Amino acid sequence: MKKNPESDPKKKRSPTDPGVQSSTISLSGEGSFRSEGVTLRDMRAVPMAAPESRLGERVRYARNDLNLSVEALSRLTKEYDLQGLGLSPTSIARYESGESLPGIREFRILCAALEIPLAWLLYGDVSGDESNKPQLTEAERIVLVGLRAMMIESKTHEAYEFKVNQFELDRYKAEMRTAKLAKARKP
Repeated sequence: MKKNPESDPKKKRSPTDPGVQSSTISLSGEGSFRSEGVTLRDMRAVPMAAPESRLGERVRYARNDLNLSVEALSRLTKEYDLQGLGLSPTSIARYESGESLPGIREFRILCAALEIPLAWLLYGDVSGDESNKPQLTEAERIVLVGLRAMMIESKTHEAYEFKVNQFELDRYKAEMRTAKLAKARKP
């Protein structure tokens, strides 16, 4: 059986290829860095097929793009599960083979662990710019509110000036992501 090169998850694609959105963050004057994230590509279902028909293929592609084994992804999901249980390697293998579909909890954990938008996991479509836009978590929003309060307070004390720098926040998130991925890759 001949493989379609478009669906081969081992084949790395350049950010200039059509249907690929890179997770490289670049800010003018601030430098750039690459977060260890999945390079999304268009993986929509064939016409007249259910969107979830390629869900397993999308999970496998994202896992391979991050250079994670099924067991490593299982360990990584524990970092993103509020209960700390994560997803079992058996469950992940069943999702990838198309044997079963994840529930809402599992979708949430997979999207968080793989850092992929839910819309892409469900539909495989990267055409919408909003679906790939990074979103702040509730904890990050609380920290930003606190920092803004500190900035307002500091204006009364001319000696200190606090600045919320989006680049630094993104770099911190990328460093934390890299550390979590390295921890998950260790057997």
